[in-house]
Amino acid sequence: MFEYSPHFHFEQLDSTNNYASTIAKLPETQNGTAITADFQREGRGQRDNSWLAEQGSSFLGTIILKLKIKPEEIFYLSKWAALQVANTLAQLGIQDGSIKWPNDIFVEGKKLGGILIENSWNEHHLHYSLVGIGINLTNSPYEKATNFSKHSKNIPSTHSFLQTLRREMGNHFFLLEEKQWEEIDVQYHEILFQKDEKREYLIAKDQSVFSGKITRVEADGKLIVETENQSLFGFYMKEIIFI
Repeated sequence: MFEYSPHFHFEQLDSTNNYASTIAKLPETQNGTAITADFQREGRGQRDNSWLAEQGSSFLGTIILKLKIKPEEIFYLSKWAALQVANTLAQLGIQDGSIKWPNDIFVEGKKLGGILIENSWNEHHLHYSLVGIGINLTNSPYEKATNFSKHSKNIPSTHSFLQTLRREMGNHFFLLEEKQWEEIDVQYHEILFQKDEKREYLIAKDQSVFSGKITRVEADGKLIVETENQSLFGFYMKEIIFI
């Protein structure tokens, strides 16, 4: 379905999400249109972080999605997108990918890549979504990260990664169209990083450390952590730090 949508590739861009935003507004832009680049001058990640990658060392791309979804349902799109990236990795030989809340992709406890979703709303209706994805293929931008070449001998090209990604997205787009939120939740929680594991976390507000285990991620994106005395606490982005 998405495999045959247009694909625009560039040697350099400021960011693939920025370029995608200029064409996503056009009525003729097809669902599943992809923009990729060998290098991003102003690549962005979650929490206003920059995304640094050497020329040609990473898959850097954005998929334009057009679908009907309500504001209160939007985090299911994040869950779904992360699942499709994990499915793509599995198809390409990395079977043990996990999703670190909210949308980082981890392998063997290290970050392989990340997802940045930007949405454009028309009143209370979603106009389009930009699913920006960065995956380290041959180089890790920082010490605690990893890359595809450390986990598989067969390193995909940007083109083959995109083909597989768009095939997975197309094959599972019905989950969004039919609003099968329960099924998305089940799949998401099966590979949620550190779920049900006792770990230490840092509360950003007061810099206090506590022990607990992740139990779930709610529909609005809130991370639920159960403490040692079985109390449940919820955290949004930037409120809790993984140690």
